[in-house]
Amino acid sequence: MKNCLCLLLIVCLLLVPFVSANAAENGEVETSLGEETAGDMRMSMTLDAYFSMRNDTFSGEAAVMAQCESTLAAVSANNELTAKNLQRLAAPKELAEYHSIHITDTSVSYQIESVTETEPSIYEVEVYEWTWVYYNDGRGGPVDKMGFGTDHAMVLRELDDGGYIIVEDDYDDSDIMGPHNHTITPSDEQEIDLEKVSTTQTNNFGVNYKALLNVEDLIKYANRYVFNFDNPYDKGVYPEYYNPEYACFVKNGIENDCVNYVSQCLMAGGMKNDYTSNLGWWYDRDPTSEDREHDSSSTSWRFVGDFYNYWIAQGFAYADAGNTTVLPGDAIICKTGERIFNHAAICVGFNFQKEPVLNAHTNDRYQMPLSVFTNYYYSVLVIQIAGHENEHNHLYVCKGDGVFYHKYTCSICGDSYTEKHEWVKENDYYVCSICSMTSSFIPIQPAGNLSGTPLTQETAEK
Repeated sequence: MKNCLCLLLIVCLLLVPFVSANAAENGEVETSLGEETAGDMRMSMTLDAYFSMRNDTFSGEAAVMAQCESTLAAVSANNELTAKNLQRLAAPKELAEYHSIHITDTSVSYQIESVTETEPSIYEVEVYEWTWVYYNDGRGGPVDKMGFGTDHAMVLRELDDGGYIIVEDDYDDSDIMGPHNHTITPSDEQEIDLEKVSTTQTNNFGVNYKALLNVEDLIKYANRYVFNFDNPYDKGVYPEYYNPEYACFVKNGIENDCVNYVSQCLMAGGMKNDYTSNLGWWYDRDPTSEDREHDSSSTSWRFVGDFYNYWIAQGFAYADAGNTTVLPGDAIICKTGERIFNHAAICVGFNFQKEPVLNAHTNDRYQMPLSVFTNYYYSVLVIQIAGHENEHNHLYVCKGDGVFYHKYTCSICGDSYTEKHEWVKENDYYVCSICSMTSSFIPIQPAGNLSGTPLTQETAEK
């Protein structure tokens, strides 16, 4: 199907003067051109062909390369761009090798954010691309779903016949495409004195000192506001963009919203504005303005180094991030050097291989396996906010934990009970409406248990 679609788009691009925006394989392609080019569907045709080709490259099949090369030749005159896109053909192998992500299907959608004519026949086009990746363990196990956003700064040139070619496309999805073989783009970098953190700030307690977290509310918020576009996959479930109640922080033209997003998630999980400690952690809305850029916040709310300092000072431990140290609700800190803190994310659950999955902004990542982060950055730490040593209050986190049942687990003490999946058909897959487990089939339930009846862990294992 993908091969046929790629060939069809090339034919349409060359022979048909006007077509409406169409769909790339499974994901709906949504376009929103500026007023000055609203009637020009040829730009949409070029972009449709280009992003459909990007979806096809995820197949990893050698036979696809020739068709993708033909598409690129039709829509772009940039040899470097062609080579960069064809490198994506190696992604399935590298994702399987380095992250145990064995791709079963993909879907690419894009949204045009702006079109500006900078000179006659030359257009700067800002595009947001979203890629869904379905994967399993490579042995026929249940299918997981992850997603990631990619910002494209493109330049298109209008041809004499009214068509368009892509002159430039500046984007970075290197954290998904492979291991440590690239340069990390600086973002929110702060150098931290770890000795100072561990000694002088231990008495800097505030209102969030060893506070208990409502993990389920945190996860609901994290999944709802991770997307920066009108999500075509989960319409009616997670339809929102970034939460408009908060500013999206920008510094020197580079978006730095990762810590702002993690702070929002913690606030949704019950953490409180803290004005009492020396560093503080707070976000204040300007009551005189509807423009969120006029709001104010502490540096610990939006900068990764100060964020780390604050939460360690509140009595939460940190450790190297791994499958046994990270729980849903924990904050993830990524480093590009021994003392350089660069990025933040939030754990929202586990996949079927028992690996923690993370959400993040800048760049937008949805339920991305932890190994994608640990293989990319110099090192990755976890601030154990959800799993700290304190009296548990049975804040049960629901997750897809097995073929027949999902499991509710207390984030503090590990006490758990299980419940049958509630399957809902969604495109080509079945999805549990409770825990979001995804499967290409409905497993045959074992006899002897009533659907929807809570089970103890001991009962489920019998």
